[in-house]
Amino acid sequence: MTRSTTRALTTSLLLASLTGAAHAHDTTGPKIAAAVVAAIQKCWSMPKLAEGERPHVQLKIRLSAEGALLGKPEVAESAQGGNAEAFTQSTIRAVERCQPYGVLLDYPHDRWREIVVNFDPPPP
Repeated sequence: MTRSTTRALTTSLLLASLTGAAHAHDTTGPKIAAAVVAAIQKCWSMPKLAEGERPHVQLKIRLSAEGALLGKPEVAESAQGGNAEAFTQSTIRAVERCQPYGVLLDYPHDRWREIVVNFDPPPP
């Protein structure tokens, strides 16, 4: 994975929404997002895109208390055309390959049982 790919994934995942109880002074959200980023970075191989192509994929994932996927990741948003389908499939493979997400076990399961993850290519 290139440095720019890593930066794009990191930026995108740090903006991921985590379902569960929200607390006024809760600092676990960014920590959980960072843990997911670190895991997925190791598994994602972004396909080659045409110049100017900027597909966006949003996946909804559900995780067991052990950090394993509960079913296939759901594609909530996906671009069409070009290499968008290959981009989408690469995100699904990355999420599936990286399980179980044991790094999340230090946090309450209700904070990460469902995660929405955004994948975007690096800026030009």
